[in-house]
Amino acid sequence: MRGAMQARRSSGGRRALALALALASFAAETAPVAAQGRASDAAEVVRRADEARVAGRWAEARDLYLEAHQLAPEAIHLLKAAAASYELGLYTATLGLVEQALAETNAPLDPSRVTFAQDLASRARALTTRLKLSIEPRDARVTVLVDLRIVEVVDGIALVDHGERTITIRAAGYETFEAVLTLREPDQDLVVPLTPTGAEALGPRVDDPPRQTIIDPVAPIPEPAPRRRRTGLIAGVTVAVVLVAAVAIAVPLALRDDDVDDGPTGPNGSLSIVRF
Repeated sequence: MRGAMQARRSSGGRRALALALALASFAAETAPVAAQGRASDAAEVVRRADEARVAGRWAEARDLYLEAHQLAPEAIHLLKAAAASYELGLYTATLGLVEQALAETNAPLDPSRVTFAQDLASRARALTTRLKLSIEPRDARVTVLVDLRIVEVVDGIALVDHGERTITIRAAGYETFEAVLTLREPDQDLVVPLTPTGAEALGPRVDDPPRQTIIDPVAPIPEPAPRRRRTGLIAGVTVAVVLVAAVAIAVPLALRDDDVDDGPTGPNGSLSIVRF
């Protein structure tokens, strides 16, 4: 009796082992097929993304490159998305995508594209500001938003794209602080004095709109009035200098070969290092 039970158990174990081996074999056979399918889908998405890039539809191109990366992770997809983000003026996003592209180990970047990525990061970094936040009280747990998007703050510093930006600081128990900054410099400080909610003597009422401060750290300084009237001779010389400078700028531009594809271009100049 006991021997029969052992025999049945042994037989059941062999059947289970055979089933497990069969499933493993099936998975091994189907995995390459599935991977090939995803790679094929990714190639089609990249083709559409490249068409959008050539047509200057940068937002569409960026989203498609990221979709392709989801289907078949490759560093080049992230780098192309970074270049599209740069053309859109999203410089902090560009830096993040370049960092991911350089760290991608699946189909990593070749040396020429590593150079492109490093140059792209350098260009994007030059168009961002390290915004140092001095928040009072210091122990307040805050959420920082730039143009209503939450940003990461590391050691009190937020990386923000150049331009006019709305900085919003929210903290439980405090009034919302808001400031409109014109950012052009590599580094800038922002003092944020938070007002406790409902503190009539210390700030606006709860139902008042958020405070808004307009700050332009590099506002032009008006020049003093000239001490004496400029003569006609000086004015003539000035006009001549302007004309010579205009010719010096226009001639090289006229001699450029517009038919050469130097890579993606945008409001901040060509990224001409490597062709995608």
